[in-house]
Amino acid sequence: MAHWFHRNPLKATAPVSFNFYGVAGSPAANKICNDLRTTRVRLLEMFTDSTCTPEIMKNASDAYFSLLQGFIMSLDGTTQENKMRFIQNFKWTDTLQGNIP
Repeated sequence: MAHWFHRNPLKATAPVSFNFYGVAGSPAANKICNDLRTTRVRLLEMFTDSTCTPEIMKNASDAYFSLLQGFIMSLDGTTQENKMRFIQNFKWTDTLQGNIP
């Protein structure tokens, strides 16, 4: 009973589009959002790809998380919190209630 939470190794996530047209107004911000969208899709596809090696998976997850880190850290190097930190909410499934995020 201590390991009951391991029966579902992968949690389903709600789709994330990273479409922030009103907020991300510069071409650089739009490029980051587009890159986030494509790297997320590629990473999620790798979870079901049986030919994917751990090294490829690590590189893809590092690329995704490094882009996602741009929403947390300030781009100018200061300690001030990035304004886009709380713009995207991620939704995950609950182990006990099925695959609906």
